[in-house]
Amino acid sequence: MRAGAWIVRRLTRVTRAWRNRPVATPASANSLTRREFIGACAVLAPPLFTVGSTAVALAQLNHFRVRRFTLSIPALPRALDGITIAHVSDIHVGHWTFGQVLREMVNKTNALRADLVLLTGDLIHYHLTDLSEALATVKAMRGVTGCG
Repeated sequence: MRAGAWIVRRLTRVTRAWRNRPVATPASANSLTRREFIGACAVLAPPLFTVGSTAVALAQLNHFRVRRFTLSIPALPRALDGITIAHVSDIHVGHWTFGQVLREMVNKTNALRADLVLLTGDLIHYHLTDLSEALATVKAMRGVTGCG
């Protein structure tokens, strides 16, 4: 916070000198004016938001969520009535998603006993060396054969 306040003070002084305005002397060298405080908050908000968002994302890496939806589609053919579809998206196999998390994805997907398993989004995160593990994960996900 002190670094941000120092930056804001310096910018304020440079701006004031540039505008040929006299620089007001603060009552205390360590006290912040309201403008300096707001400026410091504006400077510090983006890094704090980034660190907070990263912490939340890292905490959620090991959680594979299953959400169930029942859709009513009036024009759906009778042969498809009651079909179950498992939609798995953005696996991102790689540095962050591997091992136990992938096994949990496969187990939970297979436990749904879906008629069809759809995979969308990114399969690997970055490196092609992770493709073999990603494909093994996909092959382990099973849909129930013979829907309808």
